[in-house]
Amino acid sequence: MTQSPPTRKTQESAATSGVSSRPNSKNLGLASSILSSTETFAQSIAGIAPSASPAITVAIVFGMAGGGAWLAYATATGIMILTAVTISVFASRQSSAGSLYSYAKDAGGPLAGFTTGWAMLLAYILGVAGGSVQFAIFADAFLQSIGVMGVSSLLLVAINLVGTTAIAYKNVKLSAELMLWMEILSIGIILFLVWQSLAHHTFQIDVRQLHLTGATPQGFGMGLVMALLAFVGFESATSLGTEAEKPLEKIPQTLIRSVILCGVFFVVSTYAIVQGCSDLHINLATCTTPLAALSNKLNMHWLAVLTSLGAAASLFAATLAANTAAARIMLTMSHEGYLNARLKTVHPHNHTPTTAVLVVSSLALIVIIFLFGVQSKPLDVVGWLGTMATYSFILAYSMISALMPVYLKKRGELKGHHIPLATLAATTMTAALFATVYPLPPAPYCWLPLLCLAYFACGLIHFVTRKSDNDF
Repeated sequence: MTQSPPTRKTQESAATSGVSSRPNSKNLGLASSILSSTETFAQSIAGIAPSASPAITVAIVFGMAGGGAWLAYATATGIMILTAVTISVFASRQSSAGSLYSYAKDAGGPLAGFTTGWAMLLAYILGVAGGSVQFAIFADAFLQSIGVMGVSSLLLVAINLVGTTAIAYKNVKLSAELMLWMEILSIGIILFLVWQSLAHHTFQIDVRQLHLTGATPQGFGMGLVMALLAFVGFESATSLGTEAEKPLEKIPQTLIRSVILCGVFFVVSTYAIVQGCSDLHINLATCTTPLAALSNKLNMHWLAVLTSLGAAASLFAATLAANTAAARIMLTMSHEGYLNARLKTVHPHNHTPTTAVLVVSSLALIVIIFLFGVQSKPLDVVGWLGTMATYSFILAYSMISALMPVYLKKRGELKGHHIPLATLAATTMTAALFATVYPLPPAPYCWLPLLCLAYFACGLIHFVTRKSDNDF
């Protein structure tokens, strides 16, 4: 269980001496201080999966916000920076493998912690499932581009799950390094396409986008919500509180930098893709593969192949990041009596939460098989999984933001600017959550909020039952 951290002076002394300023918390069998700041940063970047936005989400945002798509991403960046700052308040004062679960528990007590942890587990498990299905979509597109047809989506899902599970099981350092290089590959490919598109237009300003052509207040609001969803997962680096070097210093920096850098990437790539598709007569609002379509229109067919490969690599990394984070939250909650004791198992040599890693992947596979039995179209499955995960992410972000002043007051560190900061962050997240459920979307999306409520009702029953048997 995470204990109260030492004073700020002690933290600074530990940070400057190179000693991990971890506040007397148990490492739960995980390796200590083995991940560099770059490897920790890779976890957050992979959690966001930045390549997925220009590969898929940009078409949805454009369909809603029109020429204001770039502004929707810019506004979403500002909102997510607020959220990153509030989470970094916790991350700069305590570290553990429990991530937002531990933060909420220390600030608001067992129920707040359990609710946040329960939400994050659903978000990450569905993230593993959704990332695997998206991997299958782009891996299939890549295989088709090189002449390999008819590969089963479930087979590609299985390849992704087996690969990511094996790496998460084996070595967290290998996992971080692999995620880093996969994201560099995928982002590099997209930036090259962005450059080629801008150069094709001789870097002229797209006046239509500056005038927000086609944007309406309602459409912009809906596009903003979708743009916000592109950032979820950035907080996954907080689950490396035991394994990261100088976590109280490096993790807060990672949270804010990952949001800013991905935000800039989203705005620039969205602007270039919208301009390129508009001028080359590609209907972006209905295009399922905008990167490949734009590459082909630019007569760079080889780049269309690489964009699919890069997107698949990014989603492999995203699946790995979600499994890594979920397993460490499971491990922490198990040690504190909220989950089955078998989830405490850590490999004696790899120092990874092996049982939790296997459980996360198994649950994700069960969800995928069930949904594929209901709906054969992978894109629809991705939509369902992404929506459910989003509800959970936003709930957790809202709770953490609201609890930040409470946490600082307990420590005697609350200052005047903290309350408006937390209020603004919590309010924007809550508004985004409300916008996803009102007006009520058509079926089957109208049923997803009810499924989430049922999940949290089951969690509350579990919490009360376990609490009666354990002294918290």
